Amino acid sequence: MVPDIGIVGAGVAGMHLGVLLRRGDIDVTVYADRSADELARSRLLNAVMHHQGTLDREKRLGVGHWDGDRLGWRHRYQNVHGPDDARYSAAVPGASLALDYRVYLPALMADFEQLGGRLVVRPVQLDELDAVSRRHDLLVVATGRGGMQLLFPVRADVAQRAGAGRTICAALVTGVSRPDPEGVTLSHAVGVGELIEFPLLTAQGMVTALLFESLPGGPADDLAGLSPAADQKTFDARLLSALESHYPATHERVDARSFESVSPQDTLQGAVAPVMRQDFARLTDGRPVIALGDAHVLIDPLTGQGANIASYSAEVLGEAIIDDLGFDDHFCRRVAARREHVLRAAFEWTNLALDAPAHLLNLHRAAVSSTDLASDLARRHPDPDLMWRTVATEQRVARYLRGFGITPGRTTTEDTRHDQT
Repeated sequence: MVPDIGIVGAGVAGMHLGVLLRRGDIDVTVYADRSADELARSRLLNAVMHHQGTLDREKRLGVGHWDGDRLGWRHRYQNVHGPDDARYSAAVPGASLALDYRVYLPALMADFEQLGGRLVVRPVQLDELDAVSRRHDLLVVATGRGGMQLLFPVRADVAQRAGAGRTICAALVTGVSRPDPEGVTLSHAVGVGELIEFPLLTAQGMVTALLFESLPGGPADDLAGLSPAADQKTFDARLLSALESHYPATHERVDARSFESVSPQDTLQGAVAPVMRQDFARLTDGRPVIALGDAHVLIDPLTGQGANIASYSAEVLGEAIIDDLGFDDHFCRRVAARREHVLRAAFEWTNLALDAPAHLLNLHRAAVSSTDLASDLARRHPDPDLMWRTVATEQRVARYLRGFGITPGRTTTEDTRHDQT
């Protein structure tokens, strides 16, 4: 008997799972709160990048419509701006690619329906889950919208942050020349926050995306509260001012005469309160429901891992469904165990990066004088489990540096003050 799977949520996790299951001849219904046309006309949905593992996964799923080797990048520019400015760059073995999800998600929806999947466009409320669940052999919740994440208790065995570590302002802009070779620029400004600058492929072509991650209460925190729709010129002027004051590595490539945000629709503002929740829960009738994507693990975009771990988690779950049709506690625990290491590593590494501890900043400073170290860090970055094992503690970083013949440096006064804020 062919099982029937229901998926609430049509983001990258829900759509990757839906496509994978259809390729395995599993009956699937995806419940989406917006249609493909509504998504295409919406405000900027996110500012994410897909690393090589996700690009390879998309090829396996048959949804790799964009060639990462041709449209993506293989270079990382890392900067620590402050009293002792540090900059380095390195080539990355695998490609990364950023796509506008107003293009990407509608394409996945079309792929899913062409494979025979059923797409139901209507919001599903939390109090409807029992009724929806009874239509399927297994229900997966792949969205945190509408309070869906509240179904899954916060994990008590994982250290959780209290609220958001950054306020976020993302904007697609003109007037910023791209680095050569093409790549992503990651800048940390001590006491301010971070800027992630990267090329993003939109329906109109490639544009520059600026993702400001600002410390709450810090000198760039106001970026998340300015309205580009109310006054785009003031908004643009503040973006330019933030670049000039805090992020010189990007500001050096700005043409102030042509710099502006593309449109108010091409901006995104807010904050993310990271949380890791239980892998599954039970509805009132005792039926299990599995968490996926943001309903399961919600992380800040600082390390560029959110979409990648969502896709990875969907693949783990999809393969388990195809392999084992007994959707009981044993099945749920087995899925949880298989995806635990990668998801928890991404969660804890990202939270560490939000704290910007001295040992992490000093690691980047050490890479300035060692091309081998810089190259190895670039190689590790797309792998959250490997990266977490590298940077989790000061002792691990010290051991890692000694492997390159580098004596760990002393903590600067400025770093210590920032680490305590």
